[in-house]
Amino acid sequence: MKNILLLVLPFSLCAQTFNITNITVPAYERYLLRDLNGGQTMALEINSVNDKRFGPSWSVNAVTTFPEMKNEASMIIRHADLQVVSAAETRTFKDGTVRETFELKSLTATNDDKGFLVSNPQSIGYIMRTFPFTSGERQITLRFLGSRGGGMSFYVKNNGLKRIDLKTLGRIDAYELELGVDASLLSAFIPKTFYYFRNDVQKTFVRFKGSFMPGAKENDLELVEYTNR
Repeated sequence: MKNILLLVLPFSLCAQTFNITNITVPAYERYLLRDLNGGQTMALEINSVNDKRFGPSWSVNAVTTFPEMKNEASMIIRHADLQVVSAAETRTFKDGTVRETFELKSLTATNDDKGFLVSNPQSIGYIMRTFPFTSGERQITLRFLGSRGGGMSFYVKNNGLKRIDLKTLGRIDAYELELGVDASLLSAFIPKTFYYFRNDVQKTFVRFKGSFMPGAKENDLELVEYTNR
């Protein structure tokens, strides 16, 4: 099992901030986001299912295409605690080789914390959309853990409702969440990322802005196609 990231929250914190009841959950959603200045795309399909093992859950399929590779991930996320309970991922490079894969059939978070898996930076959008945007909660601290141990604290800051201009959707109102490392000495090396959620009942994920790793160029992905039912 390689290169797994866990986003770990104490259960009480999760209950106070990220919660499925903060949004209206469509039965099905399909997203297509594209970097209009580059060659990257992200396609997300999210089905709400009543899983025999885990109860009400999201079944998520995510395909992120870069110029040099394609990342394919599938996950089951339990609604009750936003826990990823099943996941698999493959990364296929232009020459056809698969260099990194993982399979997660069950997840036990360490130290009695509740955690959920994040397969790439954009994929946390389906969790972060459950933030209580209209409450007084403005900032929380999260912890990312790698599959080989260690970890680092990050903050999620609600920057409020913004009026943004998107090339496909035009001018819309969206909440901006800022994700950054919670350590001043490292903040210059690990870039911030920004997630934008439309001010609607399901908090539609409309934009991702930031770098995927230190030193990488900044990406600006916008929603170009969206369907739900």
